[in-house]
Amino acid sequence: MASVLAVGLVFVMMLSGLIAGRALADTCTPGWVLDSEKDNSFSWQAGGLSPDTVTWSGSVQLFVNYDAICVIQALKLDYTGLTSGGTLTITGSPLVSYTIQYPSPFTSYAAKGDYAYGNLTSWNPPAGTYLTHIVSTNFDINARGADEFTIAGRGVTAVVTSVRASFSLSLDLRGKTINAQVHVGPDKCQCKVTSFDVPQGAAPPVQWAVMVHAHEDDFQLFESPDSVYANQAGNHLLFITVTAGDGGAPSNYWLAREESMMASVRYVIGSGAETNGSASICYTVTSTVCHNVWRWNYGTAIAIFMRLPDGDTNGGGFSSTGFQSLAKLRDGNISSMNTVDGSATYTSWPDLYRTVGAIVTAFAPYDATTKINAPDFNRTMQSFEGKNCNGCADHSDHLAVADAVYAIAVTGGAPWSRKWYIDYPICWADSRYPVNLDSAGYQLKKALFMAYSNRFKEMTGIDVYAQQTSFWENCFQRQYSRIV
Repeated sequence: MASVLAVGLVFVMMLSGLIAGRALADTCTPGWVLDSEKDNSFSWQAGGLSPDTVTWSGSVQLFVNYDAICVIQALKLDYTGLTSGGTLTITGSPLVSYTIQYPSPFTSYAAKGDYAYGNLTSWNPPAGTYLTHIVSTNFDINARGADEFTIAGRGVTAVVTSVRASFSLSLDLRGKTINAQVHVGPDKCQCKVTSFDVPQGAAPPVQWAVMVHAHEDDFQLFESPDSVYANQAGNHLLFITVTAGDGGAPSNYWLAREESMMASVRYVIGSGAETNGSASICYTVTSTVCHNVWRWNYGTAIAIFMRLPDGDTNGGGFSSTGFQSLAKLRDGNISSMNTVDGSATYTSWPDLYRTVGAIVTAFAPYDATTKINAPDFNRTMQSFEGKNCNGCADHSDHLAVADAVYAIAVTGGAPWSRKWYIDYPICWADSRYPVNLDSAGYQLKKALFMAYSNRFKEMTGIDVYAQQTSFWENCFQRQYSRIV
């Protein structure tokens, strides 16, 4: 299975045509690279009768730390010289300031912190008072935490050698023009401003959090507030809903459930561009197999609706859909399974779980940066108080989805990160899973579900929340998961 997902043909075709797969990234030798070096030497002499002079003989170097696919991991700019550092000669008592400025250099020393960037990570000479000069490190000269390195004369001629100051820079400066400024002050001379164009580097790879679940209200109840936190961390979200959640009801019911789930996703993402349409998901073993699914895009989220029949809590299925269920397909009690909209037929259990895997690989990287969130496969943990009794088990569809993801990610060896969630027992207030969400987590989880419930009520007149309020409230106060 691992080799199937790693090398198999996986792609998505929309009605408008073939969507290109993820482009291959450029490659770089990881580590620090000297991007550019510029001489910034100068000489300054005060006018009139003042004996003050400053001569700086040195250079500035911009270093970039790349990873293997040319994404910039770190930046630094070093004041240095031809050998072990620069040489600074001071006569009189001027103060020489070394800073990094963006977007503009300063003219008045009082404004040195307005546009200052960079944290001092190393410097020479060490800070302290010497016979002919004073070396200072001035940290956090603004709210950004920018630093300044200074050397001030003490009236007699000072020749300071091996002068170095290294500033680490924020990645926010990628693609910007920054200024290495050596200022003689206070307010004597904006003596040397040396500009550097910081490379943009390759775009950081998009990370994905994948929420795989059986029904349209499952991610809100069991995989949240983690879903919200994943979005807040900058992940793109992929929601895979395996069944239609139809409960044996006609299409207006399960379509309303899909639309209600979309309301929850809108709550997570906020605003975003929206598109939808049929898509074909394919994988290759000995031949290429494709199945149609329904795809909905919203901002940085994608929802895939596979629309297989709801199997009922016990896996027996419903008469309106021929008593089909995921559990029966998994256990070999049926040889194939049709979607409720007639768009696809799955001819085996491997056909189903390989398609789930193909959905993931169609959008997300085949590596550990992709985070798979699914129902827990452990039957004891997923039953009320760990009991083996009628009505104690989790929903049959939840467990089948857990088994499908296990077949891909664990048995199949897919390299994704994995997290497994407890479902119904948290809503039954199982004593093994006490309340563990704070008020903020509770409010997030409830808001997600109420977005679903309110939209469903608008469309159908059914108040899902009012039907079993205590059950939902138990869910809102808990989220339990483990990493395997």
